Amino acid sequence: MRKLIFFSTCMFLSIVSCTKDDSESYIKIEQAEYFPVPTGNEAVDLDLSVKWAPFNIGASSPEEYGNYYAWGETEFKSEYDSLTYQYPDNFNADNNIVGTSHDVAHVNWGKGWRLPTKSEVYELRNSCPRVDTVINNVRGMLYISQNGNSIFLPAAGIYI
Repeated sequence: MRKLIFFSTCMFLSIVSCTKDDSESYIKIEQAEYFPVPTGNEAVDLDLSVKWAPFNIGASSPEEYGNYYAWGETEFKSEYDSLTYQYPDNFNADNNIVGTSHDVAHVNWGKGWRLPTKSEVYELRNSCPRVDTVINNVRGMLYISQNGNSIFLPAAGIYI
């Protein structure tokens, strides 16, 4: 099975936060202490087509935001705007950069790690109930698999 990594960017958060009438898979609680949250470096098996990373690139635990990256770039930078974007005419959210030299997970974490595809993100959203919660004072979404495993995606916001 392939391993994946989630990372925090404006583009990614907009995909995850797309709205639709899926109230059956959305639960709001105040604390996620009742669900297992991964803490190690191993990929998490959510019983989906791929395994998922337990935390973001640049983080060392699920509730840490990790680093911010511009789409298609693999280096953290201090400013994010059109003047500092390396590929203003070549990349957008529809470009499939999975497993390429523009895939931040593949470049920074090495063989076996890559970004999720759009269909894999939708599979996660549609297959695992999500819990709006706070873990260690960090708000985010906890996706819980039928097998009892889960991943936490911190609401990292936008870095400008």
